[in-house]
Amino acid sequence: MAVQSGANVSTGTDDAHIDAPQLQLFVMGLFFIFGGITSLNDVIIPKLKELFTLNYTQAMLVQFCFFTAYAVIGIPGARLVKRIGYMRGAVAGLRR
Repeated sequence: MAVQSGANVSTGTDDAHIDAPQLQLFVMGLFFIFGGITSLNDVIIPKLKELFTLNYTQAMLVQFCFFTAYAVIGIPGARLVKRIGYMRGAVAGLRR
């Protein structure tokens, strides 16, 4: 297991513990960013209905597709994180 500089590792009998406060801030920041984007879906629905003259069902497809993407990407994303780790997985997910 590779350890980043500045991280303290203490090995116990069961699992290794990595003390990385910068990782905790990164994950917390991602949580709030993705939560903010998710909450914007409710705001954008009426604007999309008005702008593109959509009915209610068509406008709700925006939310359906948004949350379906979580379901479709969730399992492959979990496998990627398991294989390469949390930090590298987050960086890989944020790359274009």
